[in-house]
Amino acid sequence: MSCLVVTVRLWVKEGRFSEFADFEAGAFEIMAHHGVEIVSIVQDHAQTLSAAPMKRIF
Repeated sequence: MSCLVVTVRLWVKEGRFSEFADFEAGAFEIMAHHGVEIVSIVQDHAQTLSAAPMKRIF
C-alpha cells in the first residue's frame, strides 16, 4: 500500500478553541474509521495571535 502524507494548516478564530476542539475530535474519529493515522499535531499559540495557522500533519 502506498503512503500519502497530507499537511493541513488551520486557523482558529480567537475565543473559539473549545468549539474547534469538539469539531477536531469528531473529525479524528471519522478519519480513524478510514484508516487515517495522525502523525503529528503542532499548536503554536504565538502564531495564532499573529493570524498564522496551527499545523496538522496526517
